[in-house]
Amino acid sequence: MSNRARPELRRTLEGWLARARTKDRYEFYDLTAAKARLMRRRDLRRRFVCAVHGGDTAETTPVVTDPPTWTTPGRPSAADDVGRAGLDLRAVSLLLLLSPHADSDMAAFIDRHFAHRAGARTFACLLHLSGHADGARFWWQFAAGAGDDAAEYCLF
Repeated sequence: MSNRARPELRRTLEGWLARARTKDRYEFYDLTAAKARLMRRRDLRRRFVCAVHGGDTAETTPVVTDPPTWTTPGRPSAADDVGRAGLDLRAVSLLLLLSPHADSDMAAFIDRHFAHRAGARTFACLLHLSGHADGARFWWQFAAGAGDDAAEYCLF
């Protein structure tokens, strides 16, 4: 007799859902502390972007303690998101170019005949900041394909 013929052997929906549940691996995780860390990072990033782009100085930049709650009328437009993404990409590119390893990465990139992933990422950041978006995208794709996480982030 097959399982289809015997209803007691068939699994119920509740049984399948019970099997699919995972244990709470984060039961001791402090969600409030994690939120506070993310807010501090966001504030630091805002201050850095303002300092880089000549806007408000770090001292006059307001620090927001609560995350914004968006309602439908006040929701930012897609153009705002694109503008913010451009500023973030510029800030990341600057950070990567100002890193202590940028010089050695570029030297390795040139010495290895353009086959060094960190050097390709650094070169892409340089191209991006100088206004050559297509060339930057190519070298970020090259570095991301070789496994460079920062290049993947720049493409994102």
